[in-house]
Formats: sequence, structure tokens, C-alpha cells
Amino acid sequence: MNRLARPAPFRQRVRRLFFPPGPPQRFQELIISRGVVILAAAVVGLILGIQWFQVNPRIVKTLIGLIVFFVFVRFPVYMGVGAFLLLYPYPTAIALGNTNFVFAILFTMVWIVKVGLGLEPRPQGSLVGKPIFFLLVAHALSLIVLPEWMDFKETFAFQQFLLAAVLMYTVMTNTVTTPKRLHYIFHMLTIGSIIVNVQSVLQFIAPTLRIIPEWYYSSPALGAAVEFGGRVGGVFRSHPLLADSAAMMILLQLFMASRCAGKPWQRLYHFGVIGLAIITLFITVNRGGMVILVLGLAIIGWHLRRELKFSRIAIAASALVLVFIIAEAVTSGRYEQEVTMFSRLAGTRFESLMPENRAVVWIAYWAWILESPFIGHGPRIDTTVLGFWPHNAYLFYAYTVGFLGMSIFLFIILKSIIKTRPRGRVSWTRGSYVKGALLLVHVMLIQFAVGQLRTDHQRGNVFIYLTYSLLAQASIVYRLSEKEDKRRRSLTRNRQV
Repeated sequence: MNRLARPAPFRQRVRRLFFPPGPPQRFQELIISRGVVILAAAVVGLILGIQWFQVNPRIVKTLIGLIVFFVFVRFPVYMGVGAFLLLYPYPTAIALGNTNFVFAILFTMVWIVKVGLGLEPRPQGSLVGKPIFFLLVAHALSLIVLPEWMDFKETFAFQQFLLAAVLMYTVMTNTVTTPKRLHYIFHMLTIGSIIVNVQSVLQFIAPTLRIIPEWYYSSPALGAAVEFGGRVGGVFRSHPLLADSAAMMILLQLFMASRCAGKPWQRLYHFGVIGLAIITLFITVNRGGMVILVLGLAIIGWHLRRELKFSRIAIAASALVLVFIIAEAVTSGRYEQEVTMFSRLAGTRFESLMPENRAVVWIAYWAWILESPFIGHGPRIDTTVLGFWPHNAYLFYAYTVGFLGMSIFLFIILKSIIKTRPRGRVSWTRGSYVKGALLLVHVMLIQFAVGQLRTDHQRGNVFIYLTYSLLAQASIVYRLSEKEDKRRRSLTRNRQV
């Protein structure tokens, strides 16, 4: 009878944690072995325990950076990009610049190294990669006419945000190469929207609450983002941008819920996220967000009309109206100088085909644009001098980088919309996941393009990452759709033979 093997001595077990049996390991395998991970976790836990009694902002920020770097190195790059989609709304200032810029540089370097080691596929072309490069060139050209009164340091910081967003676009389009990875990105966007929307609701309930410590966040306390009349701007510090984000995330959740056939709890989860996003939309009191939500639902309804029954449409419409009424009731009556979504929609007025609250601003910016129409006035707008934002992304580009830069941006948006347009019948409940995602991204791009007629994604250092992640999703779903079509045509030819 075989005797049971004795357990290995403690010293041998510890050694195996750091040096597993087998052929010699490469350095990148050794630094991510289980023993190193356990040791690092213990050190981080000890330091965090010390910080509980006396916080040192530099140490906390350094630990966060090390943890993020470990995620970039230890896991596939697309997972690191997904982690970045959770972090970008909360940048903080460090010696090297903004954390978003540093994180973008980090995961780009890790991606390049892993490509060189054969751990990631070689770079592929993207849908609008070249036009984005020319947009960067247009920003660089606009520095020639930078006004003397404009702070070059702050202008360079804005260029950092744009470059970081472009790096994220490049890495995301080259690492999210399968429907499964795309689904992971959608899940990360879902979690990120939950965090952003919960924080926005908390802002509405308690405007003076400091949700993030003042020493961490790289801007004034988040409570300051609640404007006159109780309009919430959230992490974007702009209620139009928060409204646009909520409207686009509602469509994403509808798509995710429709793919949960036979999984009632997952479907309930996504419908709960939809409810939270609707409340967020209402506390922004932004008419444009409501308009692009209705527009998106109408376009999706048209494409899916063959699988929508009248009973389902009636139930969905009734539920949506009920949620709107509840959201209006919940978000009203909190401030003396109160404005609500329905009251603003009812009070909409136009002047020369322009919303009356935009007409004066747009006319003023148009006159300034004509002073330097070709390469603009420099890649940044200083509202302390001009007095107000243009409240129109296309006028923003025309003013900063001229008609040259605006034309390039229009080409990027229009090409992305056209290339993601679904061909043939599309279903969200069955059939190809990629084709369903193609329709989703197509409609979200239309929402974005229309929404930018009355706001500007270029302000601040947060929403720009959502913009370029959307462009990356367009490139990803287009490439996956083309591969799927090519595979289907090949199978058809083989059957005919």
C-alpha cells in the first residue's frame, strides 16, 4: 500500500512561492509570482494602516500609482484600459502632471513592451487614427498664434489631456480585439457610470459634502459643482456633459439588459443602473440631455422595429413616463431658486433658429473666430478673459484650432457614424453580439454629435476621455463587424463549393 507523501517543509513551501519548480523564469514572470504579490500586498497593507492614523497625501498617491502599475503589468493590457475607465473621472495633480496623463503613459509603455515580447498582438490600423493625428498637428499649429496674455503652462497642460486621451484611444483599439473583450469594456463603463451617478446624486442631496478629500482632487471640492438652482455637474463639473454621459449610458444599459436572456437578476441590475442614470439626468436639469436620450431611443426603436411588439412598446413607454414623473418629483422642491427638467423644456425659446440662451454667446464667438479663421487662436480657451465658454464643440474647435481643426474633427465624427451604420437587420436579443454593439455605438455617436451642438467636450480634463473611448469603441466594433462579415462570406463560398 502506497504511503501518503509527507507535506513539504515550511522552508520549501515558502521557496516555491517565489521560485516555482520547473524551468528558469523570465524576469517579468518572477516579479508577478504569487510570493512577490503576497509580499507587496503585506507592505501596502502596512503602509495603509499607518496612513489611517496620519495621512500623507504623497504616500497615498504613490501607493495608488503602484497598484495601478501592478494591474497594467500583471493583467492583459485591455484589462488595464478597463481599470483606467474607472479612474479617469478622478484625476489628481502630481509632480509629473495629471494622474490621467501619467497612467496613459504607463499603460502605453507596458503595451509597447508586451508587443515587443510577443505577449500582445502587433498594432493594427484604426478607423480614424490618421485624422486624429492630424487633429493633434492642428493643435500644434495653433500655438503659433497663441495670444501673449494666455498662460503657456496651462495651455501645455491641456495638450497633455488631449495626448493622454489619444494614447488611450490607440491602446484600446489595438488590445480590445474580441467580442468578449468588448463586453468587458462595456462592463467597466457600466461600473464607472454607477460610481459617477451615485456621486452626482449625493452632490444633489448634500451639496457641501466633500466626497473626495480636498488634498487628493486636483480641482475645488466636488460640492462646488452644484450650480444655481440645484443643477448638478458631477465629476465633469458641467451639467450638460453629465447629462450627455447619463443619456448615452442609458442606451448602453438597455443593450446589456437585452443580452441577459434567462438571467433575470442581471437584467434587473442593468435596469437599476438605468433608473439611477435617469435620476442623474433630471438633477442636471439639462434639456439637451433629454433631447439626445429621446433621439437615441427613437433611432434604436426604428432599427429594432421588426422585433418590437406593440404590447412591449406600450409597457416600456408607460414605464419610462412613470420613471420620468417620479424623477421630476424626487428632484424638485430642494432649492428656493428651483428649476426642473419639465419647467425648462416648457420654457424653451428660440432666436434666429438658436436657443435664446445660446444666441448671444454663439454670435460673439463667431465674430472672434473670423479674426483668425484658419489656424485659430491657440488650443485653449481662457474664460477669465473671454468671459464664457462657447457652449458648442464645433465653435470651440473653430476658435481654438481654426476651420482646419474643426473640419478634421467633423470628418472624425462623420466617418465614425457612417462606418458604424448597421447594414441589414439587427437584433439586440439574439444573433450577433457584434452587430448589436455596432448599432449601439452608432446611436451613441449620433447622441454625442448632436449633444455637442450646445456644449463642449474640450473643457476640463475628464469628459475628453469618454469622448475618445467612444471613438475607440467605434473603431473596435467596425473592425469586429468586418471580420465577422468576412468569415460569413468565406463560409458561404465553402458551402457553395
